[in-house]
Amino acid sequence: MSKSVSDFLWDCAGYSVLWSSLKNQTVLISGGTGFLGSPLVGLACEANIRFNLNLRLTLITRSIPKTLARFPSWSTQSTISLVEVDVCNPFSLNGSYSACILGAVDSSNVGGLYSNSKIDVILKGTRNCLEFCRIKSIQKILFLSSGAVYECSLTQGGQNLSEDIKLHTPIESELNDYAHAKLMAESMCSNFHKQYGVDFTIARCFAFVGPSMPVNAHFAIGNFIRDALYSDSVVVKGDGLAVRSYLYTFDCAFWLWSLLVSASGIEVVNVGSDVGMTILEIATIVRNLLSPSKSIDILSTSTLVTRRNYYLPDISRARLLHGLEVWTSLEHAIKATALHHDLGI
Repeated sequence: MSKSVSDFLWDCAGYSVLWSSLKNQTVLISGGTGFLGSPLVGLACEANIRFNLNLRLTLITRSIPKTLARFPSWSTQSTISLVEVDVCNPFSLNGSYSACILGAVDSSNVGGLYSNSKIDVILKGTRNCLEFCRIKSIQKILFLSSGAVYECSLTQGGQNLSEDIKLHTPIESELNDYAHAKLMAESMCSNFHKQYGVDFTIARCFAFVGPSMPVNAHFAIGNFIRDALYSDSVVVKGDGLAVRSYLYTFDCAFWLWSLLVSASGIEVVNVGSDVGMTILEIATIVRNLLSPSKSIDILSTSTLVTRRNYYLPDISRARLLHGLEVWTSLEHAIKATALHHDLGI
């Protein structure tokens, strides 16, 4: 963990309150083995040791052997209990739980699923987990949604996407299957809150970079890191004009634990960095940090230079109401990710 998490993050204002709020708690997590889930788990395990929390995590997984093959250290973590469950089916577990984090499926898993499978995992998984929460009287829930529910703005100036933007219904919008499903799952969560009064935070997650990121998927920055380490050049598949931002996965983990603890009523909060730059600028930063002698190849040129695709969150709510910040620099996050993949650890 020390190679991945900046030490100063542990000293961020307010986090002694966060960790003390998790003392003696038992949290159920679906999606804990994914791109965002595994840093969430790793951070909690270290916090458990540092602050003597007696925090217990129950992680839902489809296959315990496959999970332990990916995360062998988890087999010796007293913090973690693994349970083999397919969330697409109703399930029951022994014990009581203080809170629940619903990940179900993150965007890193989307490429390996057919459209109907994506929708099934998100919608059936959310429904079955919520029913389990009802039966167990769990009073705090964090749902991991996606910034994809907004639809990217295509304007000359662009704008950061606020939680107050009116969203289209899935029927009206042109969202992809993953975003459709997340939007419908948000509606499930909202209805669940109205019916049972459970404290809910819906975290709309944007783009991230960190050691858990796959470098052979649809994440542009992950592919740039792979190219910088192993290819002859860094390849930009589009025109490089799209605007993106990246939050370090361990910053994100701090954010998510904080949002779970502070859940009150129902609230939607954007999770991500608001520091935007073009895809070409990001590719250049990666190249300069990891392999400055390599070239950058742009595969497409655009004639619509005044219309750029923007995917940037407005994080004013996270800052002002929850004291959350973009603590870790993009450069540090890139280096930590590259170190992980270069060493194959």
